[in-house]
Amino acid sequence: MLKINVLQNDDELLREVLINAFKECKTDVEISQDSDVCIFSASTPNSMCTSKIAISPDAKNISTDAVEIITYGLCCKNTLTISSYIENRMVISLQRSVKTLNGNEVEVQDFPVIISDPDEPELVLAAVATLIVCDVPISQISKLPF
Repeated sequence: MLKINVLQNDDELLREVLINAFKECKTDVEISQDSDVCIFSASTPNSMCTSKIAISPDAKNISTDAVEIITYGLCCKNTLTISSYIENRMVISLQRSVKTLNGNEVEVQDFPVIISDPDEPELVLAAVATLIVCDVPISQISKLPF
């Protein structure tokens, strides 16, 4: 079973979005401090996380022993960012290849996702990054509603 740690403020929805996305993908996931993947929300204060992969809006402001750090956000330097946004579709750009938990490499590419809340692009990016590193195929991610 996949173990993820979601570091977020109490009023944020990232944990809920991830649980629903993994359920849609029929992938069992457990929220645990002892995790394979640690996800920092956009407003999480600096805290320590032990995991194989860390996903964060800023690689400089986190404390982790992760082998791989994936960044997300609206900056062109992030690993995952938005290349375009029209109505209820967002095109996400994976700007550097990443290794998944199973050691697979996901190559640089752009792909669409369906969004329901246009006010939360960072939430969508964090969720998509998590699904990618947990070996959910991008073709399946593109069909999920966020």
